[in-house]
Amino acid sequence: MAKDHELKSEYADRYQFADSGWRNFNNEARTDTEMYLNAQNSEKDEKNARMVGRYLYVINKLARQIDLLDGYEIRNRKILRYKPIGVEDDEVSRQHTALTTQQMNLMGGYDVMS
Repeated sequence: MAKDHELKSEYADRYQFADSGWRNFNNEARTDTEMYLNAQNSEKDEKNARMVGRYLYVINKLARQIDLLDGYEIRNRKILRYKPIGVEDDEVSRQHTALTTQQMNLMGGYDVMS
């Protein structure tokens, strides 16, 4: 049986390996998330604005772009579909999906922005 220090060392090695592979992505994802959540100013900017009694206004164009991309994906991947519960439901779910997709296309349902 492995000793505690061996397990700890192996864990540290694996963690470091995983961290080195994901570090760049995690930093980029953190920046993207902060921008989406309106944290578009640095802490220094916010501190300076508070000191002089000014407000920092944010015009979040990123959230709108994400909503547009989301709508594009919904339209092109046809997310509104029926999932079969069993093998016998395959044909019925395919027909319901086709009908829903047809109605969404005819009535402009995919063109509505949320």
